[in-house]
Amino acid sequence: MAQYDEIEAVVGNQRKKIWVLVGIAGLGVAGVAAYRMIPRGIGQPEEADKVLIVHDMGGGSAAYLGGYGFEAVTGSFEAWQKGIPEKWPEMAGKEIGLPEIMAFADYGGYGYVAFENPERFDFSVLEVEPAPSYDAHTRFAVLSAGDFAFPHAFTKNPEPSAVMDGRGLDLMRALFEQERIAETLDPGGASMDGVQLRSRISRAVDEIEQLAVLEEKVEKIRFETIEALQPKSPTKDAQIRLADGVTEGSSALPLADGRVLLVSQAVSMTSENGIRLDMEVSRDYSLRALPIEGSGDADSRQACPEFLSGSLPRAERLATEGARDGSAVLVRTATEGFHLWSFDAKAGPCGLKDAGALEMPEDWGGYAAVEGTQVATKVLEDGEAVVDVVDIEGGHRRLGFVPSEGTKSLTWLDDKHLVLVSYADWQTVGLVFLSVDRPDLALEMRVPALSNIYELQPVSGGDQPVLIVRTREGGTNELVRLDFKRSWDDFFESPARLAGSEDRVREDLPTVVQIDPVVAQPTTIVSIEAEMKPFDVSPDGKWATYTSFADDRKEVSLVAIPAAGGEKQAPLPVTRDELYDRDVRFTRDGKRLVWRTEHELGDVNGTLYSVRSVELADLIGG
Repeated sequence: MAQYDEIEAVVGNQRKKIWVLVGIAGLGVAGVAAYRMIPRGIGQPEEADKVLIVHDMGGGSAAYLGGYGFEAVTGSFEAWQKGIPEKWPEMAGKEIGLPEIMAFADYGGYGYVAFENPERFDFSVLEVEPAPSYDAHTRFAVLSAGDFAFPHAFTKNPEPSAVMDGRGLDLMRALFEQERIAETLDPGGASMDGVQLRSRISRAVDEIEQLAVLEEKVEKIRFETIEALQPKSPTKDAQIRLADGVTEGSSALPLADGRVLLVSQAVSMTSENGIRLDMEVSRDYSLRALPIEGSGDADSRQACPEFLSGSLPRAERLATEGARDGSAVLVRTATEGFHLWSFDAKAGPCGLKDAGALEMPEDWGGYAAVEGTQVATKVLEDGEAVVDVVDIEGGHRRLGFVPSEGTKSLTWLDDKHLVLVSYADWQTVGLVFLSVDRPDLALEMRVPALSNIYELQPVSGGDQPVLIVRTREGGTNELVRLDFKRSWDDFFESPARLAGSEDRVREDLPTVVQIDPVVAQPTTIVSIEAEMKPFDVSPDGKWATYTSFADDRKEVSLVAIPAAGGEKQAPLPVTRDELYDRDVRFTRDGKRLVWRTEHELGDVNGTLYSVRSVELADLIGG
């Protein structure tokens, strides 16, 4: 491979290398001047598959074209200034500029001269049509030479393809803008010369034609994906909308006033071999907000410069966890560690303001629950469930220490109380209630009527506390309402001990008290014979939403929450398709459902998570 300042020559398709550029007597400067005046090429007959390249970013272009059937030579402008007199003795001692390079190409039979980064040259010394102009994406310009010139036909590379890109391809596409080479793309209408040229550069023709096929395929995939992701809901024909771009992978985080934070990575459908499409993921996260007002689709998104400058390199390994009420977001990055961002509606489109760094426990285990300026984590330590609560002021409390073989959902009940799902053994599940104001006490309640509790959430408002829990028994999954007869403060002031139980008292550790489950009244909300995934409760406590999976259906569902002791409810299907939906949430103003949908892009290698949304009023009326 030639070096930067050398002239590199490559011949494709086993054709001979031709250097007929010497022994031309008496040309000199006068000859060059005469060259500018004559209406036809001189020297070797021009061939449309012979290209002289003036590169700017190093060699390799000639080798690229050679692989597609062209015969090419390449060198930097400085290399040509040095090399032309060596190959053409009559030019010794003469200043070599653009006219001399074009004359050199003419004598060598090169039909075209390609200039990399052409804006650095003044083409006004040549007769060129149309007048040169450049776009931001212009990498190569091509001038016809010799018999193909007078005037020199100017072309440039089109906008780079998102499917196939590269310096060599830009050069080849600039060449295919030239009339004689473009003719090879229409074999039915090509002249005899065009047919012969097509035969010689058949690999290049195939590449350009296949690029067009792939670009058309990509557009078809985009259209079909948008159609698949934006159907009408089976309930009242409510319109489901795609909240991010069709070629973006995103997660959605509801914020306090109803807007939604979207953390996205763009993907491209690209091809390395011109045949198979692959998914290429962007190196950056983009951070945008879905505003309260508007359609709720991708066009309504707003950039969030106030939050991590609106974008972040993927190398930062961004991770987020939001407070259930959207009042705060825990953010982890590789360089800054953990920071807590508080919601402030006036801070910008995302409404997030850096509240400060947070020192997380070393063994925090990857699970965090956020509430205001506090973050709770859970860990198993020597056979006991332990909850750590840290805050941005450096506070650190350790709660729990309840015998356990495993834990699941950890949730804030309010700004002082938490509940944890804990397994005393793998057959006995219980709810562990904790208080940051009473680190000396842990209350454990086992509910015989409920087995395999996987997740729970509190219901806002109301005179007495309410929890919604997700349970499973065999193939049956249920959402159950638990109504408590006492406030969380009363729970800890005077615990309702289970008759016959003994407190677990240890020095310097919390006392564990068994609570009588009679304090919680269960009411089944919905029961399904399908796998149920994480659920959410509307801010007004009237609705629950979840995703479910069975052999014959995959659905996002909405269900009304009955009053205590009320009847089981029939769910409303929000979606009913073969797409894999998950992480469904209500916006914090209660107006929308948002969720992530895993899907493919046609037959492209890879999958995406796209965010979809629907207006709640369109599902239930009102």
